[in-house]
Amino acid sequence: MTRLLSPAVVREQRRTQVAEGLLAGLSIRQIAVEIGSSKATVQRDSVHVQKQWRTEYVADADHYIRHDLKRVDTALTAIWPDVKRGDLPAVDRMVKLLDQRAKYLGLYSPTKVQGEFNVTYLNQVRDEDAVIAEYSEIIDEAAERILNPGGDSAAGMETETLALGSRQD
Repeated sequence: MTRLLSPAVVREQRRTQVAEGLLAGLSIRQIAVEIGSSKATVQRDSVHVQKQWRTEYVADADHYIRHDLKRVDTALTAIWPDVKRGDLPAVDRMVKLLDQRAKYLGLYSPTKVQGEFNVTYLNQVRDEDAVIAEYSEIIDEAAERILNPGGDSAAGMETETLALGSRQD
């Protein structure tokens, strides 16, 4: 007699397969074909799996930060006698360890970055606008020649010269 698996068990087995596919670098479509599910189901499972991974990663990161903070405190305790004697390398090391601790604890405010605006870019845009305007005039003159074929041929010759970029004064 065959036992049917509960929907929760089937879902967890499918999510395990989706996770394996994601780790292998497969696309949602490839995973869906491989495990015989719809793309929508695999997409939902993928979102669930990735959310679970983020949660686990944050928990792991918190564990490692606490562990590293203990290491910093142990190192500070070890160099403290040298710091009290005024040993400058030990004092320097203490400052670096305290800096590292402050970073782990998020005690520093975010760094503000001030950018510079490059005026050269504005000039380049202006130059491009001038070129576009010149080409628009050339196109307008060409359209005028096409629409008015009996017009002045000298004007048409000047337009062709401009279009070729070999203007003669």
